[in-house]
Amino acid sequence: MSELVELFARVFRDDPDRVVLPAAWPARACTARQVWADAADLAAALARAGVGAGSLVAVSSGNDVSTCAAWLACRLRDAAVMPLDRASTAAESADIMTAFGPAVTLVRLADTDRGEVAGGLRVVPSDVEGPLQRGYPGAAVLKLTSGTSGRPKATFTTEAQALADARHIIEGMGIAPDDVQIGAIPLSHSYGIGNLVLPLLMQGTALVLRNSFVPQQLADDARLFGARVLCGVPFMFDHFVTHPLSGGWPATLRWLISAGAPLDTRTQVQFARAFDIKIRSFYGTSETGGIAFDATDAQTTEATVGSPLPGVSVTLCRAESDSRQGGRVHVESAAVSTGYTERGVATEEFRGAFLTEDFGRFNPGGQLVLTGRMSGFINVAGRKVQPDEVECILRAMPGVADALVVGVGDRDRGEQLVACIVPEATPPTLFAVRRHCARWLAPHKVPRRLIVLDALPRTGRGKPDRGELRRLAAGQIPSAGRSDVT
Repeated sequence: MSELVELFARVFRDDPDRVVLPAAWPARACTARQVWADAADLAAALARAGVGAGSLVAVSSGNDVSTCAAWLACRLRDAAVMPLDRASTAAESADIMTAFGPAVTLVRLADTDRGEVAGGLRVVPSDVEGPLQRGYPGAAVLKLTSGTSGRPKATFTTEAQALADARHIIEGMGIAPDDVQIGAIPLSHSYGIGNLVLPLLMQGTALVLRNSFVPQQLADDARLFGARVLCGVPFMFDHFVTHPLSGGWPATLRWLISAGAPLDTRTQVQFARAFDIKIRSFYGTSETGGIAFDATDAQTTEATVGSPLPGVSVTLCRAESDSRQGGRVHVESAAVSTGYTERGVATEEFRGAFLTEDFGRFNPGGQLVLTGRMSGFINVAGRKVQPDEVECILRAMPGVADALVVGVGDRDRGEQLVACIVPEATPPTLFAVRRHCARWLAPHKVPRRLIVLDALPRTGRGKPDRGELRRLAAGQIPSAGRSDVT
């Protein structure tokens, strides 16, 4: 039997009436007994649909009470789960189905009238006119990501690897069986899987599920259910700093985790000043699971993602970086996925270790500081510029609340740097921005254009949307024109 199934069976046997999903969408509380019954119902329906060992099941239920039961049902059938992001467009979803060929898709009842109803979801077989079903023997979950070609690919992750990741997170973060977590991040992403889904299934850690981030609802949920842990992303904490909650911060909600994008130290300091609580940074990837976590109570003067989690080894490869960047982050642990699969074919094997595209260094306290990203380089006149370095300088400029740097095509220089700035009050001029940057940066790293925004655009995951900024910059700058700034 699947180890994950055995772990939840123990939770069910020990306390079947334990409430593990106190609130969710739709609003119905679920006990361990109900999750177990839903999983058994779904597993039987999967069997009738021909799902067996090595089959792939796409799960499109999102932050629904039935999602955890769907995981159990798939493991009862020895099938792999492929969580789908409900924010994906129809075209993106169709491309994923073509690429990976799942046997069935589990969807919410309101999403379609096709398929058998079981365990609160619909079991929708693959379209007979679609691709041939593909098998993934040995996989427990395929975590979707994107290849350099833009085609969908996924990490091939075994159950042992997924459980190792959750154990690293549970131990490193101190997530207890009797904790209550707020789940406003997508359960389809690696962050939601390792921090929310698996702790519930492995040890019964209760999860308050919501479909989206609604600040006052989050606070009300925390008070009503006594939640202690919030897994969030930086923009959520930025919102709480600028829009204080009516009634103040919930008294029980003290363990605040931020991941998905770098947490600005300014946000961390302002939040601690306003609520006397530290936001703790967490760093991980789909390929490796959790990597590092800031478990210390001390406030830091620089952005750090903390120390490696228990069971995780981090080294820095310096061959592809300079001394200021440190080195590329190399991760070894039992949680590292087997490799990538793309269109049903294994394309790269990790062998227990993965070289990320992130650059970092260790500070004197042994905590990891991320300094840039390999894929983020901008090629200016044959020289590679790491936008993070320029952004750090821009954010230190008086009157600048936030900043990102993107590259756009330039006929003479390959790419040119565009500073996208959110001012605190009066917007700075391009001359002032260039003069400030020139004090700290080499000439080729100084932005040549400026865009002033009320707020930085963000993706559905809460990350800064650099693609949208590049499109905006390209629309404002003639693609064939010679740069008039030197």
